[in-house]
Amino acid sequence: LGDLLKRREEEVEPRESPDREFVTLTLSQDGTLAAREPGKGRNPPSWHGAYFTGGSRWFRAHAGDLVISQIDLWKGCVAVIPAQYDQSIVTQEFPVYKVDTARLDPRYLALLLRSQYFQRAIRAITTGHSNRRRTQSEDFEDLRIFLPDLETQRVIAGLVEAKRGIVADAESDFRSLVRQVEGMMLGERDPTDLLS
Repeated sequence: LGDLLKRREEEVEPRESPDREFVTLTLSQDGTLAAREPGKGRNPPSWHGAYFTGGSRWFRAHAGDLVISQIDLWKGCVAVIPAQYDQSIVTQEFPVYKVDTARLDPRYLALLLRSQYFQRAIRAITTGHSNRRRTQSEDFEDLRIFLPDLETQRVIAGLVEAKRGIVADAESDFRSLVRQVEGMMLGERDPTDLLS
């Protein structure tokens, strides 16, 4: 992978811009990126620079970059930064890589790294103990991958994205239906509205 990725180490010091609001990201095991909620758990009341404390190093991510979780990469915590999160920031626990897009589609790479085969391979190279096993950057960059031509990578990534969109729409429709049914059960809706 080291031939196809370059570690992006664009360090940011949020406290130097106390009035600026930053977008900080969290990464789930299914590869979903989301803005971290301010005021939730140990998060500050807002993500303005004034609320950041010392102890963590922050790095800027750009659209199209690959971001991984050093701790949970073996569980599938890998994603491509979408345009909506361009210029967002992540802690040092989430290394960011610029991808050589002339040879590799970042979406394909994220799919590959979330595959069962690579989750097992990555688990084998993690170091440490307990729940704090980490994938070291050098070991990650030494991974060897199967690389079909770029067009094939794009087609594969596109097919998966299309199906993911269908699933997301179906889940949204399902949640809407459940809310309507609950409204009917609580007497807030007329049952004939739902059944017609």
